[in-house]
Amino acid sequence: MKPDEELKKTFKVFVDENDVIHLTALIIEKNPEDNIRSTELVEEAILNILNKNLQKSYNFFVNILTLGKGKSGYAFNSKSRKIGVRIASNKQLKKIAFLTSSIFLKTVIGFIAKASGKNIKGFTDKEAVLKWFREEAI
Repeated sequence: MKPDEELKKTFKVFVDENDVIHLTALIIEKNPEDNIRSTELVEEAILNILNKNLQKSYNFFVNILTLGKGKSGYAFNSKSRKIGVRIASNKQLKKIAFLTSSIFLKTVIGFIAKASGKNIKGFTDKEAVLKWFREEAI
């Protein structure tokens, strides 16, 4: 298995001035163990942001366009999906948007939405994501 420092280079997580947490997947980890550990590290990074202020809520923007290239099934094995549901289920996360062009990943997004009970949508355009975040919750 790859070391954590190398796996941390497979994604980027930050929070912007509008209280949107951004997750960008940079590289697909094909090795199942590396894939699961990378997803765990993503969860740790997100929890580090959330735990800084437990009363604050955030929108969550997940850019997985790079995972739509090639065999994206690597990115969401069953253990990684469970971690994804756990992340999405966090009460501090309001709207969750996935940016992807992959039909397979849109199916996975539907699974995560159903399992987490959250307001989750898939998009193919970044501007549409940002517009959706600005809309008032219905």
